[in-house]
Amino acid sequence: MKMRLGIKIRGRGKIKDYAYITARVRARKRRLLRREDYQKLLKMSLEEIARFLGETEYREEIEELSHKYSGVELIERALNLNLSKTYRNLIEISSGEANMLIREYLRRWDIWNLRSLLRGKRIGGDPEEIKSLFVIAGELDEGFLNTLAEMRSIDEIIEALGRTRYYEVLKRHEEMHWRELEDELERKYYEELVGLLEEERTEDRRLLLRIIRREIDIKNIMTLLRLKK
Repeated sequence: MKMRLGIKIRGRGKIKDYAYITARVRARKRRLLRREDYQKLLKMSLEEIARFLGETEYREEIEELSHKYSGVELIERALNLNLSKTYRNLIEISSGEANMLIREYLRRWDIWNLRSLLRGKRIGGDPEEIKSLFVIAGELDEGFLNTLAEMRSIDEIIEALGRTRYYEVLKRHEEMHWRELEDELERKYYEELVGLLEEERTEDRRLLLRIIRREIDIKNIMTLLRLKK
């Protein structure tokens, strides 16, 4: 009589995908700044920090932007650009369910970009300054976000977002305080992500779901502390 073991083995293709992604991420992790690097940075001027970063993983971005920017603006733009490239690379090297989960997880940067955009427009910020805050990693691509940044009014921006999943929240902007609007965008993002992860109880989704629920707990605690002030 054959004995059946209660062990589920994931498809070889799926294991191969995750192994490849993990190897690539670990390789990039080794390029991150070390603890001792941050100790050095604390003692540097902005110009020295930019030069230091120009000798690290951020060299390409520093060189690309240094002809137009300097100081803190150069550093901020270079870091955001590098982060965008890293996330886009992660999407490019993944496939199947891994790619889908990564894309859904990275939609948080849509919320970041919309928040930066709307805050910038409320205070009459320069479009170029607003663009420098974007991290291009979610559903909203760079060209579309840059077009939104050039628009004159918040109403015009929200109308342009009419076909996105964020419109149902944004169209209520006149009824809500800006902080409530931002919180609602974030709440909707987490609700949709949790709903997606709960559709199929695979090992991968359960692991990500635990991480997301911990994030939600932290967000809720921070909200409570903010309300207590």
